[in-house]
Amino acid sequence: GFNANSIEYTNSMKFINAPAEVAVISIAEAIMNVLRQNKAVVWLVFGGSNITVQVAVMKLLTSKAKVYLKNLTILPMDERYGPDDHPDSNYRQMREKGFDAGRATWINVLQANDTLAVTVAAYGDLVQAAFKQADFVIGTFGIGVDGHTAGVLPLSPALAEQPHPVVGYTAPGFIRMTIVPSWLKRCDVSFLLAYGPEKAVVLKRLQTCDLPLNEMPARLHYDIPSATVYNDAIGEEVIE
Repeated sequence: GFNANSIEYTNSMKFINAPAEVAVISIAEAIMNVLRQNKAVVWLVFGGSNITVQVAVMKLLTSKAKVYLKNLTILPMDERYGPDDHPDSNYRQMREKGFDAGRATWINVLQANDTLAVTVAAYGDLVQAAFKQADFVIGTFGIGVDGHTAGVLPLSPALAEQPHPVVGYTAPGFIRMTIVPSWLKRCDVSFLLAYGPEKAVVLKRLQTCDLPLNEMPARLHYDIPSATVYNDAIGEEVIE
């Protein structure tokens, strides 16, 4: 039968060893180039490590492309379910670290304070609507030492084939909601931010790309037309 894990990847992934400041400029420029054409951009953001990179990107956008920000929609690629503004929510953690969307639309998927099922369905509807009206979708992602990206953990229900853009499931520590791989792959451009010595091993695994998607969810970036991994652990190269 068909095995989704054995697909040959045709796109390349760039690994760039450079400080986070370099990543900030690249990400901001990718967004600004499209905004300045008066086009609609969806920016998928993540919580956890490297929130400060996204805060710096937003500051750059505000200073250099303020008049175009009305065409920017900022959506979480994953969120930790709970009451609105709970301390572990990615939205709150981003805000507390200084993320200010200004004139852009920054969506808080916990705002309605509803049940998990209703919140997941509404979140999925938001993703569908945002992607539909977007001319360009860009994601800033992290990668965990276990190979996870967004809220897609290895061997988790987030990897099951399903028609909806968002899934919710119980994971160690949190009830997670995440955009599923088939929708994350609809990004036009992805940037992975992988800083810290603990990321060296997982980045090597991603380079060799010898693990199936269900063991190394970050492998999905090989299916995105342009994927760049900014890191401080391994040298620069392009993996075809």
